[in-house]
Amino acid sequence: MKAAIWYGQNNIEVKDITEPKYKEGDLLLQVICCNICGSDIRTYRHGSNSIKPGTVLGHEFVAKVIDATNCDGFSEGDLVIASQDIPCGECWYCTNGYENVCENKLEIGKDFQGAFAKKIVLPEVILKKGWVRKLDSQISIDAGSLIEPVASCLHTQKLLPPKEGDNVVIIGAGPIGCMHGELAKHAGADKVIMADLSSSRLEIAEKFNFDKYINSSKEDLVQVIREMFPFGVDRVISANPSVDAVRQAVEMVRKKGVVIAFGGFPKANYMVELDGNRIHYDEVVVIGSYAYSREECDEAMDLIRKGAISVDNYISRRFPLEAIEEAMVLATKAEVMKIQIRLD
Repeated sequence: MKAAIWYGQNNIEVKDITEPKYKEGDLLLQVICCNICGSDIRTYRHGSNSIKPGTVLGHEFVAKVIDATNCDGFSEGDLVIASQDIPCGECWYCTNGYENVCENKLEIGKDFQGAFAKKIVLPEVILKKGWVRKLDSQISIDAGSLIEPVASCLHTQKLLPPKEGDNVVIIGAGPIGCMHGELAKHAGADKVIMADLSSSRLEIAEKFNFDKYINSSKEDLVQVIREMFPFGVDRVISANPSVDAVRQAVEMVRKKGVVIAFGGFPKANYMVELDGNRIHYDEVVVIGSYAYSREECDEAMDLIRKGAISVDNYISRRFPLEAIEEAMVLATKAEVMKIQIRLD
C-alpha cells in the first residue's frame, strides 16, 4: 500500500509498504483524510528527538472501519477518529487524573504507524483504553478531522477557565490560535484580540470576526495592548512556537492574569526569559498546556456539533497522498490554515 515515510529534515517520500498486520481485537481502518498538524510540520522541518527516520507520521485523521472482528462497539463501515497519545493508565500521573502527561504514553505517528497511509491499524490496547471515537451523522469528515486539535485547545481553556467578560489576546493567528479564539468567545469572552507577525495570516483569520487584529511586525504589540487595556488583559494564549511571544504575554497581562503557552518550541530555541518580578509581585500565572482527556474529546465533538467551531474556515487546501511533500511545504506558509491529505 502507499504511505508517506518521513526520513529526516525536509525529506518525506511516498512509497509502497507492506500492509499493516493485525489480529482479532485490532481495528483495521481505511484512512479517508489526515490533516497536517503543527507537530508534523515541526518534525518535517526540524527533525525530532523521539521520532525515528523511516516513520509514517499523521494523527489528525478520519478513517473507515474495514475489519472490526472482536472489537466491541465498532462495526465495518463506522467512521472513527483516535487520540494521538495513548496513556499507560498505570503511572502516577495516569492514576491521579493527569493522563495527558503520562510518563509512558505511546503515540500514533511514532510508536504506531501514522495515518499518512492508505490503511492504519489501531491495536486492541488503544480501543480498550477508550481513545477511539465513532463519528455520528452530525459530524462531517472535515469536522471529524478537527476534533483532535479542538480537544487540545479545549483542554487549554479548562486548565484555568476563563470568566465571562474576560479580555483575551491570542498570539498566533494560525488554525490553533483561531480555535482558541472561537472557544474563548464561546466561553463568554468580551474581547478577543488576534496578533500575528504575518499580514497574510491575519487576513485569513479575519473570517472569524474577532474583535481586533494586530500585526506585531508593524506595531509594538505590548504597547498597543497596554493602550487599549491600561491594567492589562485577563489572559494571553501564545499559540505559536516563539519564545518571544511568551515573554510579551507576561508583559501584557494584568495583575493575577493568566499566560498559557500552547505549542512546542524548536529544539534549538526553547528557553524562555521572563520577568520574574512581574510573576512574583503581580501574581501572574504562567502555565503550559498539552493534549487532552477523553472527556475533553467528547466535549470537543459536542462543541463542533453545536457550531461553536467554524469548520468550513479551517481547511485551506486538499492534496492527494502522492503530493504530500508539496503539501508539507505549503503548510509551513502563512497563507494557509489547515492542509488536508485525502486518501479516499
